[in-house]
Amino acid sequence: MKIVWGPKETRQRTSAANWKLPIRWNSGHPDFFAMHGRKRRVFCASLSDVFDNRVDTTWRDDLWALVRSTPNLDWLILTKRIGNVADMLPADWGCGYSNVWLGISVVNQDEADRDIAKLLGTPAATRWLSMEPLLGPVSLPETHGQFGETLDWIVVGGESGPHARPMKMSWVSALRSACETKNIPFFFKLYAYV
Repeated sequence: MKIVWGPKETRQRTSAANWKLPIRWNSGHPDFFAMHGRKRRVFCASLSDVFDNRVDTTWRDDLWALVRSTPNLDWLILTKRIGNVADMLPADWGCGYSNVWLGISVVNQDEADRDIAKLLGTPAATRWLSMEPLLGPVSLPETHGQFGETLDWIVVGGESGPHARPMKMSWVSALRSACETKNIPFFFKLYAYV
């Protein structure tokens, strides 16, 4: 079956076999922790958005049940729809599940100015930014919410492929310096740059 992507296309759910993988990873925690000194991280829905309005609510309910049943995994959940999140969290979310890292995609200054404050205002145990692809210089706005919430991690990268838009290393260096000043862990993925 060919899957067609796009804003007006039918949303597709991954296979039942795919949904069983986290259970296996969770049970393998002792070996993984012994080798890496941390929990295994699961980048959830890497080709979709859990907080898309068109996602079936039962799929989200199934995800939250899976997250609750796998406490030995850290779930990295990324969204471009941070404004939807508060209305789509489970009833027992509280201040955030301890094993969920809630992140947003930010590619330029406009998105940073618009969405970082929304992320900081959303209850979460861990908050992060995926700045991939970084499409211009970004000055981080205030990175502390009104109750002391902070950004816990920033990932920066460019695009790859024959039509990749350029990323300047000066943009990356400025973000890295800002992260050092604000004591935010920084991870750089090297792709094409100019």
